[in-house]
Amino acid sequence: FNRHLGDSVVHIEGEAPYYTPKGKGGRSNGGSPGPLTPLLATIDPRTGDLFIIVANGSWDRPVPCELRLPSFNAKGVETICLSDGDLDRHPLLAPGQEYRIPLAVVVKDNVLRATLPPHSVTFLRLAAADRP
Repeated sequence: FNRHLGDSVVHIEGEAPYYTPKGKGGRSNGGSPGPLTPLLATIDPRTGDLFIIVANGSWDRPVPCELRLPSFNAKGVETICLSDGDLDRHPLLAPGQEYRIPLAVVVKDNVLRATLPPHSVTFLRLAAADRP
């Protein structure tokens, strides 16, 4: 997490699927209502690199992701995607366990596209084309 976090939060706007639990009053054992794919964007002012952390809270459905970067020219992107299909596994990772899965990410014409796998968190580091 700390390797994919810049010093300054970046203002973002957009749309994301919304999760509404089934049950009385909008609450149930399924959690609270909110975005299905929460996202955090930060930037490192020294390097100009943009960091994005996005989760897919769905247990069973992949979610397409399209991020428009109108004022950011990326020269490359590094991606780490973590997921585990075992819904009953303990939430803390044991030493040596590997949860990295491949994720195709395309950045073209200042638009990043990917499909977020179910029950995953993705860490993106976009290198600035005009690095200091």
